[in-house]
Amino acid sequence: IGIAVIRSMTTTQITFTITSASNNGVTNSLTWQDIRVRPTAGTPLASGNITKAGGSGTSAMAGVVDGATNFGTLTEVAGAASKLIVTLPGQTFTSGTGNSGTPTAQTAGASFTISSITATDQFSNTVTTYSGAKTISYTGPAGSPSYTTSVSFTNGQSTTSLATTLTRAEATTITASETSPGTLAGVASSSLTVNPGAVAKLVVTLPGQTFSSGTGNSGTPSAQTAGTPFNINSITATDQYFNTVTSYSGAKTISYTGPGGTPSYTT
Repeated sequence: IGIAVIRSMTTTQITFTITSASNNGVTNSLTWQDIRVRPTAGTPLASGNITKAGGSGTSAMAGVVDGATNFGTLTEVAGAASKLIVTLPGQTFTSGTGNSGTPTAQTAGASFTISSITATDQFSNTVTTYSGAKTISYTGPAGSPSYTTSVSFTNGQSTTSLATTLTRAEATTITASETSPGTLAGVASSSLTVNPGAVAKLVVTLPGQTFSSGTGNSGTPSAQTAGTPFNINSITATDQYFNTVTSYSGAKTISYTGPGGTPSYTT
């Protein structure tokens, strides 16, 4: 932080150039306007905002003015809580920067723990005043996911174990938002890959139907006539949530049950 020399009782404007470790080595200029010089040691001279790489805060400068020299100390503090950031397994959250690292792929139906949820200001600085019990809602993943919704926070950081189970094999994001006692919105997490689980069933798709991975069959089967051949649309290997298991390949022997009489099939 530079040293300003102010020699008169006046209103003026000063631009400071700021470089610090907490500023990630980035040099920024900050202008204070309408600084009123007071010849009293420790009297705050001005306040303003700074924006650093990945972070910002409200800054206050306390000065010592003796008629010749003004020494200023700049202290950064987080702004108001404006978002909740989800940190996934494989990632690390850093205040003022946000998440780093690549999320670890998960398996549909297998429980995992979200690393953390952090309350930050608009520049991803942790808001340490955000504490207590919160009700959290989640959006993003399809299927029938489950989450931990009663979450406690201390100094802006979640302290509750965030058990999570996703059921749709897809690339998705997770957004966590506070629904009680406030309405603090969340932001989408980094992209998370969810892979299908183990093969659990074979799904027959009949004429008139369409199979969709993660959903199963839709549509109404077309009526058939006894003795007239028709083609089954497909047989799909899926996990328990109807996600297609793409590793299921090769020659298989298939048996069929259901219809009466003497049906014939491709086995």
